[in-house]
Formats: sequence, C-alpha cells, structure tokens
Amino acid sequence: MRFAARLLLVWVLFGCAPSEPIAPVEPEVVPLPELPAEPPAATGAAAADGFCGALTRIIEAEHDAFAPLRSTPVDQRTWRGRTVPEPFTGCRVQGDYYPGALYVCRSGLAPATMLQGRFADLSSRIDSCLRRPSWYPRDWRRGDVFQFAGAEKQVMWRDVAEQPAPAVTLKIEEDFARARYLLRLAVRTLR
Repeated sequence: MRFAARLLLVWVLFGCAPSEPIAPVEPEVVPLPELPAEPPAATGAAAADGFCGALTRIIEAEHDAFAPLRSTPVDQRTWRGRTVPEPFTGCRVQGDYYPGALYVCRSGLAPATMLQGRFADLSSRIDSCLRRPSWYPRDWRRGDVFQFAGAEKQVMWRDVAEQPAPAVTLKIEEDFARARYLLRLAVRTLR
C-alpha cells in the first residue's frame, strides 16, 4: 500500500508538471506621456502677465512639492522645472516632499552692475503679481532688501495667512567659480 501511495504521489507531482518550464511573464512597461512644454514667451504687457502666470503656477504647485512642474530628472531628487518665468534661463525642483521641496530659477551670468536694474525691475513685478486680488485669502508681505557682502542682495515675500508659509525669494547671487553674478528666484515653504 505504501508503495502504491508513493507511486501515485510521484505520478501526480511529476506527471502533471509541464514538459517545458514556463518563462516568467515580464510586465509591460508603458512610458508616461510627455506633458506639453510651456508656450513661447510673450513680449510687452503680455510678458508681465506671462511672468505673473508663471509665478502663480509655481506658487500653486508648492503644496504638491512642485510635482506638476517636474520635467526630466537631473539626479535622484532633482528635476528640471517645466515653468521658466522670463528672464530666467532654467529652473529646477530640488527635493521630493512637502514642505521640503524647493523650486529654483536662475538667470544667465552677468556683471553685478547689469543685474542691479533687473533685480529692481523683477522685485516690482513680483510686488505687482502678489498684490493681485486673485490671491485672496493669502496675505503676501514683502521683507526688506538684505545686502550681503559684495554685490549680493536678497528680498523675500511670504504668505502670513498660511502655516507653513509659502515664500518667494529673489536674490543676486555670486557664482564664485566664474566671478560673475546671476539672478535667483526661489519658491519654498517656511516652517
């Protein structure tokens, strides 16, 4: 009886098995669709509105760690930004969680004297954008311009109606390696 039970068990285990091993099924990889690029830059009065529109899109994406504005990855936790306000040449999303993510845009390099006027112009454009009634109930407050050593300086706007508070920073920053300066716009969360 034991022999017959063992023979039956061997027949069931090996006799019912397929003659060839089954190849593992690879899951189908479907690439994500590319999101459309930003529309071409406008000029004149439309450029000012384009700047405010771009700044608004960046600020509104802050609660999502700027995920809607991430383009191609640069490294593990850094992406190129989809929205690049004029006059900046490129933006990056640094970090992948809220409230730690940062959206940073940089201009091209120039002597510090050339950037002083651009800094003043962009500061007034940001003031104008953040004073719009469409921001209600947000309450944007501008800080004082802080002068660093050399030609570097910075000004910050923050929303005092919300905690943690979104903040916009405009800075003239030195690129020490090239002995030139650039404009830097950053949107982040103050904790």
